[in-house]
Amino acid sequence: MKESDARTLAALRKWSVILDSAFRVPGTKLTFGLDPILGLVPGLGDLTTPFFSALLLLHAVRLRIPRVIQLRMLINAVIDLAIGAA
Repeated sequence: MKESDARTLAALRKWSVILDSAFRVPGTKLTFGLDPILGLVPGLGDLTTPFFSALLLLHAVRLRIPRVIQLRMLINAVIDLAIGAA
């Protein structure tokens, strides 16, 4: 693995934590991230989630992630976009 790919993966892991599990509900083991918080703001969540999904897909293509995984990522992003738009 190239050094630039390793840096990209490290940055993606940081974003993953920020978006999915950066905060903990006090007194529990439940965690959440910035993504559900942004989703509470009407319109904002509907715009930010597809943006982050597109960035992840672009990185997957650049890092030559197997096509079947890229397709699964795309399907998940489309489902999320469709549910958010409804």
